[in-house]
Amino acid sequence: MISEEYEEVKPFKENYAAIKKDNLWGYIDTTFQVKIPCKYDNCSSFKKGLASFEIKREALMIEGYINKRGEVVWQKEYSNWD
Repeated sequence: MISEEYEEVKPFKENYAAIKKDNLWGYIDTTFQVKIPCKYDNCSSFKKGLASFEIKREALMIEGYINKRGEVVWQKEYSNWD
């Protein structure tokens, strides 16, 4: 069921799993509810309450970390990163 809805699913870590839909990543919890919408180009599994993410748009790339509420706790922006 879950594999039909998403392009990829990473293993659960700290009760969250990264999911890929429409080529973007987000997170579900163990009840399969989306907790963080799919908006990242890349992301990691949670470790110690944080997960890394990347957003790439034209000449801008944002790297950072989010908490389990989807709040950015640190980020760095790069322009003209190609």
